Amino acid sequence: MSQIDCSQLVPYLKSCKQSLQLLLQIDRKVNVHIVLGREEADIDSVVSSITFAFYMQKKVTSPSELYVPVINVSKEDFQLHRDAVFLLNKVGVNTECLTFINEVNMELLERTGKLKITMIDHNQLAEDQSSFAANVEEVIDHHVEEASFANYVRKQIEPVGSCSTLIGERYIQDIDVVNSSDVAVLTMLMAAVLLDTVNLNDQYKVVTPRDQALVTQIGSKIKIDRHELYNQMKKAQYQLASLGTDNILKMNYKPMKIYNRKVGISEVKIPMSVWVTKTVPQFSSEVTSFAKSQAVDILFILTGSPLDTSDTSCQLIIASDNLKYVEEASSFIMALHPTLEPMLGAQDSEMVILNQKDTQLSRKLLTTQVHTLYTPPRQRFPVVSKSSSQESSYHIEFEASESTLSTSKMLAFGILLLFCYSLIDLYFAYTLSLNK
Repeated sequence: MSQIDCSQLVPYLKSCKQSLQLLLQIDRKVNVHIVLGREEADIDSVVSSITFAFYMQKKVTSPSELYVPVINVSKEDFQLHRDAVFLLNKVGVNTECLTFINEVNMELLERTGKLKITMIDHNQLAEDQSSFAANVEEVIDHHVEEASFANYVRKQIEPVGSCSTLIGERYIQDIDVVNSSDVAVLTMLMAAVLLDTVNLNDQYKVVTPRDQALVTQIGSKIKIDRHELYNQMKKAQYQLASLGTDNILKMNYKPMKIYNRKVGISEVKIPMSVWVTKTVPQFSSEVTSFAKSQAVDILFILTGSPLDTSDTSCQLIIASDNLKYVEEASSFIMALHPTLEPMLGAQDSEMVILNQKDTQLSRKLLTTQVHTLYTPPRQRFPVVSKSSSQESSYHIEFEASESTLSTSKMLAFGILLLFCYSLIDLYFAYTLSLNK
């Protein structure tokens, strides 16, 4: 496998690691901008955080500003991400150059007034990182907005197929930053967009014109066959099959708490036929054990075919040790997606496996619908937003908003109070007229 020129990227990543360790030991006024990807550390998150930090470091001129991309898993867990490791090796980046979350003393950076955080590919901090919310200065993401931020926080949350598209647009349009030695950066951005959009495949209802435009722009600057790159990345994902159920589910896993329900969503980007070799009861036991280890009430697992072949079958697995939760969730999701069909012989008291025929249930869409399922009806407020893929089409997403509900109650109370005052005024006016 031929490597790609990374003459600027690798020295930058090494210097980040060295500078960060040095700054923790000396009392020097400097802003350390931690560019933090999501805790699943999928390729889009890893690529976005690395390329955005690299881009910003190129733009700043002050030696008191340091941008450090941080992979939001431990170094040990990152080795499970075979596709990400493959891509980094392809562009000449050894994982030893990277900075992982367990190597960063965030508490010390905060105490010394150095910590600034840019959230990449997510807009809600992990539970164990929520104490750093006041240090967030910027959010760049393509998922449904889940958290509110202070007014000073810069936000770019837009519905494109990949967060790398948002980063790539900034990068490739800045002629003062891009140069001929950035082949590694552009290759990484293209790979992430291709993976998130299934090689720009409209069938999956994820790709947007902006994703397509970015890939075209990158293709005009570097000589690379996008189809070959995509197939190389997807083949690397087949190596996941040997990791075991627990590790496979942990790789692209996100826990959420939606009101009183603890939910986990895992995405496995290979078909069940590749990694599930056990009987249904054994597999069900492994899945429910994983859910218990993560302390969630219910677990959703999306699986899918990694290659552009005739086998495009994808599955949705819903598991819980509470049968009522499984029945409630499966009924709700199946009502929204009539093409979902229970797999023959795959039903278990703690697990349901649904086959997708139209392959339209993406992780992003599933997350939105799970939020709707567990959000009390009175707390749902429809937000109409224009689709970036079709100028004339709109889609509606439901978000929970306690503040909106409180505002509505206050307004109603104010109107009632004014009405009461008006009645009192009329009463006094009537009394005075009688006295006359």
